[in-house]
Amino acid sequence: MTPATPPAPAADAVPMVEMVVQPARRAAFGFRIFPDGRHEALSDFAIDTDAARRPVLREMDLAWRAQPSLAPEQVAALQAAIRQTGVLALDPAYGEPGRVDDASVARWRFELDGVRREVVVQGSQFVEVPALEALYQRFEALRARGPANHERWRVRASGHLVERDVRCGPHDVPALSEVLRRVYATSGHVPGGGEAVRGTDPGTALLEMLYLEAGVVVTRILLYPDGRLTEIDAGAPGETLLRTLDAASVAGVREALAGFAALPDPICGP
Repeated sequence: MTPATPPAPAADAVPMVEMVVQPARRAAFGFRIFPDGRHEALSDFAIDTDAARRPVLREMDLAWRAQPSLAPEQVAALQAAIRQTGVLALDPAYGEPGRVDDASVARWRFELDGVRREVVVQGSQFVEVPALEALYQRFEALRARGPANHERWRVRASGHLVERDVRCGPHDVPALSEVLRRVYATSGHVPGGGEAVRGTDPGTALLEMLYLEAGVVVTRILLYPDGRLTEIDAGAPGETLLRTLDAASVAGVREALAGFAALPDPICGP
């Protein structure tokens, strides 16, 4: 199945920042913020409620959909982050086609202070360009999070399962930031190509990160004891291989997770 092409923005609508990621095996996704604070997400699903008023995921055509707008002070903070991270001075392209972690292409567009910049990143969309990673972390910190929109981390160790809600940007929590640094390190792994994974049992994953919207799990990232890092997306067929960590890297992740059970629930946020 050929992934759907992201719809083009209206000619008179110029976002301050826009990110669109095109994976190999599913529809594109992304976000964009306009100078007036409008926030839109690119997706091929929507969250509805069933007859019992429980949240359910409904597949739809790929489109930009309105999200809660940013307040003026949040817009100002995002503008400051764009200037401070230096993304307006980045090169136009990063990464190597054919040597990628997830067979995806990320396109960033910026317009601020009279400067327009487009940056294309081949492969894993944040980890190879520190300025873009820093900006995305700032954006995540600005997003409203709560019981319905958050992450849920699951860690398995010594036969026990420990779960914690994360209702803030995980990079804002030193313990979680260190885990992510080791999972997404630029060395110590073999890149995947977005191929399908078979024969896995999510119940055996060492680490599982669930991303929820309106109380519905839309994405799951799983790290298995053998080093395979995979992704399961709502509406996409099966499980996708992102990369395979070597034994030393898996040991490093285990080390970073050693104190996870002592963290509160939720770890952060309201």
